[in-house]
Amino acid sequence: MTSSNVPQLPELLLPPEAAKAISVSEIALARMRKRGTGPKFILVGRTCRYSREALVEYLRSRTFTTVQEAREAGLRR
Repeated sequence: MTSSNVPQLPELLLPPEAAKAISVSEIALARMRKRGTGPKFILVGRTCRYSREALVEYLRSRTFTTVQEAREAGLRR
């Protein structure tokens, strides 16, 4: 297999880097991960990692044009 046939792997971020990238605390990110409400993550052994694509996807899923739209999505009261 030549190097041109090897798929490009995404850069993986550790939780502190991912939390900073989406402007939340590490504790908040850990809570979201535990509840299943945060960005998708990858387990490498026992270490949690995040791809930049997963973080962008998460932010896009939480992007709204009105407060009403966010309420209807169940994200605001």
